[in-house]
Amino acid sequence: MAYPAPVQAGQLVSRGLVIGGLAVALAVIGLRPVAARVASAPCPASLGTLQSCGGCGDVCGSTHAGAACVEGQCQLTCEPGFADCDGFAGNGCEVDLASDGAHCGLCSRSCGGGLCEAGSCTARFMGSGSAIVADEENVYAYRGEILRLSVAGAPESPLVDADGREDWRRAGASSMALNHENVFWSAAGRLRLSPLGDGPVQVLAAGFPAGSVIRLAGKSVVWIEETLGGERLVMRAPLEGGPAQIACRAPPASHGELLLATHARDVFVGDGHALYGLAVDAAEPVKLAVTGPVLGGLEADSEHVYWVRGRSDVGTAGSARGELVRVARDGGEPSVLAEARSKLPPVVDETRVFWADEEAGGGVIRRVNKEGGEVVVVGRHPRPLRGMAQSSTHLFWVDDRHRVFMLPKSRVAK
Repeated sequence: MAYPAPVQAGQLVSRGLVIGGLAVALAVIGLRPVAARVASAPCPASLGTLQSCGGCGDVCGSTHAGAACVEGQCQLTCEPGFADCDGFAGNGCEVDLASDGAHCGLCSRSCGGGLCEAGSCTARFMGSGSAIVADEENVYAYRGEILRLSVAGAPESPLVDADGREDWRRAGASSMALNHENVFWSAAGRLRLSPLGDGPVQVLAAGFPAGSVIRLAGKSVVWIEETLGGERLVMRAPLEGGPAQIACRAPPASHGELLLATHARDVFVGDGHALYGLAVDAAEPVKLAVTGPVLGGLEADSEHVYWVRGRSDVGTAGSARGELVRVARDGGEPSVLAEARSKLPPVVDETRVFWADEEAGGGVIRRVNKEGGEVVVVGRHPRPLRGMAQSSTHLFWVDDRHRVFMLPKSRVAK
């Protein structure tokens, strides 16, 4: 789309002359539409006012602008940081160049649906999908098929035609997982595996429960499902194929939604009150810690398990306030790293923890060192986030409109 040259702070633009009822723009900078015509405004005896500059009802707008009518032409002087991107004098300098995603820093710069901060596009739009996982080179997104979305910006390409569903937004993948050889995903009642290279799609489990989160543990895919009798089970299916098996049963006293995290061969289950751990081939889980109400999911690394729990001192159980905590993998008292109110599992790398708080209808992505300390805002997104993934250098997320974005981990938002 071609834009007229922007009117930046301190620049003037002149507009407006009416000949025989036809508005003709005479602009100091480029050709511009005539000022706004206000049909209902009474026409003064003499023209040349801000309300009737070049013709009756031709308004010179003053939004974020100094406006003047000079010899039948509107002249606008934009305030710093604002611009007249639509070339229409009637609404003044209508664009905030610091935050407008369609006109970020310049009238001609669009962030492709992403975020604009301080005049810079901070999050790059990658494509669409209902669930994502990532490695160093690609994001793998479910959109009725599995697509590769390139970190380097190459065109998207299909990894595999998963199930051909056209209603993927409504019945898309509930969860995905990734190792160095395969992508795993659950959709349309099946748990599937697709090689990153050549090879056929394999069905690891049929009758797969909708909404179940999948994780990798050792040489198995694990998930949680509930029997017809209400018993909740941690299930596992071998990566090389074979029947699904029960890894363990949820503790009898468990209540609330069961949450799942894994690292190496270890599985961690939270039930809204306590955290349990087990090896993937163990029979019984071991209680590790009291979690408190968990706002989001669990994540684990080689030493700790992390989650966001509700605060017991800030009102009702429905309160969105909480804190990011961690506990040693062999159990103990959880330690608080930061205030948080994320409903998603945190993302953990070698030294830092990232999470997305819900604020003002959007998401604020923050990070803190694993030992705690200063909380840094990495970025903001105008819509709620529905999932996150990472590589060693970037964060990726999908929002509630199924749009996938990427952002450098090292970034500090202004």
